[in-house]
Amino acid sequence: MLDIKQGLFKLKKIMAFIFAFTLSLLLFYPNTASVSALGDTVPASNSNIRYIGRWVKSSNNMTGYWQAGFELRFTGRNIGINVVSGSSALMYSIDGGN
Repeated sequence: MLDIKQGLFKLKKIMAFIFAFTLSLLLFYPNTASVSALGDTVPASNSNIRYIGRWVKSSNNMTGYWQAGFELRFTGRNIGINVVSGSSALMYSIDGGN
């Protein structure tokens, strides 16, 4: 039982690292699309959001799987994201910061 918990903990750490690494690569990868929402909600299906990795679209929701990431550009002072999370790790970087 302990080995399974240790294995899951290591797997979560590896997944978090891969997600952070993928997301950091995406932030430095040039993208021609940009989104300027100005307080509006931008749906997950917006073509200006670049999805990387394994994603499944259902209705207006996107579900990412192992090594999934996304990139978007925005102007403004605030950004928000609606996330339904179970045992996932969400990491982000804005303007190259941590």
